[in-house]
Amino acid sequence: QGNHKKVVNEQTYIIDNFSDALNDEDLALALRNRADAYFVLEDYENALNDYSKVIELQPEDPDNLILRSDCYVALEDYDNALIDLSKAIDVAIEKERYFTYRADFYDAYLDDSEKSLEDYDKAISLSPEYKIPLNNKASLLQNLERYEEAMKIYDDIIEIDSSYWRAYSSKADIYYDLKDYEN
Repeated sequence: QGNHKKVVNEQTYIIDNFSDALNDEDLALALRNRADAYFVLEDYENALNDYSKVIELQPEDPDNLILRSDCYVALEDYDNALIDLSKAIDVAIEKERYFTYRADFYDAYLDDSEKSLEDYDKAISLSPEYKIPLNNKASLLQNLERYEEAMKIYDDIIEIDSSYWRAYSSKADIYYDLKDYEN
């Protein structure tokens, strides 16, 4: 409880001090930092308001849209979260990370495996050695009990980066699920 009180005091200090800086030329940065502090304090409405102002000031920054989508998720407003995730893809120059975010969202909040897999495929097509969408896709396939497809992707990941322990661990989980204790 002592750590929680310390975090609350620190975040309250940040909110108070950034409120004073809002006439400053670094308004977008001040608003984003204040929104981040509101988010940590689980004051999602105020965080949402500040992220919205930041987006008005910096409409071409996809990370601001991702942060606002996180607020919408916290408020269980999945329609607006999806809109922001899609806008982030539209404005991003390097889109693979944002396709991965949306794929994760489809899986976690909308239980839409097919759209999730489509977005992972888009991310992978843009950056075939980007391990995160590869791993997340394989994990989703594993959860869908599509073990052979998942195993192939984990093997691909290991070929890209033989030190990527998650792929080995996930392969072991598949062998366990299949009762293949020899591998």
